[in-house]
Amino acid sequence: MTIPQHIKNVLRPKNTVIIENKTIGNYKYAVRERTGYKKDAKGKMQPVYGKVIGYIVDNNFQQISKPHVQDEEKYYLSFGSAAFIYSVTKDIYEDLLKAFSARDAEKIITISCIRVMHPYLSCYRYSTEYKKTFLSLFFPGVPLSKNTILNFLQGLGKARDHRVDFFLKRLERVQKTHKIVIDGMLKQNTSIVNDLSAYSRKSRVKGCRDISLLYAYDIDLKEPIAATVYADNTLDCKAFRSFVVENQLYKGVIIADKGFNIKEVEDIVSMHKDLHYIIPIRRNDRRVIDNNMLDFNIDFTQQKQRINAKKIALRTNRYLYSFKDFETSINESRGLHDKIVMTEDEDTKQKLRNKKLTAGVIVFESDLDLDAQDIYKMYQDRWALEVVFDRFKNDLFLNRTNVQNDFSVIGSEFINFISTLITCRLIKKIEATDLFKKYTYKSIMSALHCCWRFNTDIDLKEDIYLEYNDLSHVFEDTKEIMIKLGLMKDNGLVEIKKTGRPKIKPTIVDYPRRRRGRPRTRSIIVDHPKRKRGRPKKVDQFSK
Repeated sequence: MTIPQHIKNVLRPKNTVIIENKTIGNYKYAVRERTGYKKDAKGKMQPVYGKVIGYIVDNNFQQISKPHVQDEEKYYLSFGSAAFIYSVTKDIYEDLLKAFSARDAEKIITISCIRVMHPYLSCYRYSTEYKKTFLSLFFPGVPLSKNTILNFLQGLGKARDHRVDFFLKRLERVQKTHKIVIDGMLKQNTSIVNDLSAYSRKSRVKGCRDISLLYAYDIDLKEPIAATVYADNTLDCKAFRSFVVENQLYKGVIIADKGFNIKEVEDIVSMHKDLHYIIPIRRNDRRVIDNNMLDFNIDFTQQKQRINAKKIALRTNRYLYSFKDFETSINESRGLHDKIVMTEDEDTKQKLRNKKLTAGVIVFESDLDLDAQDIYKMYQDRWALEVVFDRFKNDLFLNRTNVQNDFSVIGSEFINFISTLITCRLIKKIEATDLFKKYTYKSIMSALHCCWRFNTDIDLKEDIYLEYNDLSHVFEDTKEIMIKLGLMKDNGLVEIKKTGRPKIKPTIVDYPRRRRGRPRTRSIIVDHPKRKRGRPKKVDQFSK
């Protein structure tokens, strides 16, 4: 269709042309600028037109002064939580780059950060949350659609050598004197299409199938260093050797629980001089009676616990340490006593009476020649791994697998390991301040997530942190959190104004102290004789 003449007659800038669009309305006739000329196939000069600079609306030329909404380059993004997480992931990302390709390393670290920032998030929402935060600037151009993530998790589960290389990079930071705790936990997995989901002895209580996760935790670094997935029906003693060999835990002091048998890795310990162990043995072990480990000769108190202990050196250059806690012994003896009273079988009663002799007793086997008090403290420190498992399930909400394939489960658990590592570092950074006296971990992360900032305000190569006046719309308590965590620059700490009407202190006037008793009403100077005490006698007029 030809352009109407009255549209052509409208005044517009020079070197422009009117083009008719298919749309009907105010934007039907667009005005494009002429940018130059070029020769066509026949050698003739033809004009070259550029972008649209305006429209003919109501017989008037209206120039485009602002870009379209979808073309806007300056916008708000969530800054606080993303910057906090990014501040502790530098060396993790470097180790991932050494073990994986650059694109895979970016996907792993980005998905892990999103799981820390938004626990229990479905795969189809990862891309949305990624674009809402500064993670899209820290790790730009990462594809996070649902199909991309699911295919990537499956490929990550197949890449065993790459995962082991990453764990080896983490193990390089472990010193030979560090204490490494190895323990496992169960995680719900009711899938019927993978081989990792199985029933165990605990399934009769939970009523569902699980998978088994073994973690290695460095007490000195306060963070996990390796993790492996096993089927739930795999015994801990059988998975112990596989876990140590696969992750090459050949230095440090291994501290395990009663389910792990040292016989499975005894040859590995003898081959590596920097590898040691502290593992409890069963109370009914013959070595407990043969070496009189119940005849305690050491007494000490640790963390308000009254402990009796004994240390014995064996012929095999190994040592036995036995400990008895008074409080635990009393509680176990009470439970055994109630069972004895309720049982009628004499043989069962005798077995329960024999157990009362070892109530509250724990015996360790180790190749370390240390004081008994040091051994007991090292074993008590293993509780830190139980705290990590609690964060894994309750803070990150990673108590379900949410994937079905065997390789997808393994790949997803590797991502969960990175997320757990990041969470431990965040908590360690918060503990260095006094924020836990006023806030919880979840409240701190929630407050940081509400801190927004323009995407064009920072230079990622130089500095990502805020000046004090950059966020005028953020609450004062959030500014305090960001300043203490090192996410905001400020010369002095902000003073938080308390809500409500300020209290008015009463003015205290220092009046002279009043003498006790009723004040006198008459003058002290007396100018007449004093009256005699008592009532005057009455004179009888008839007596005269």
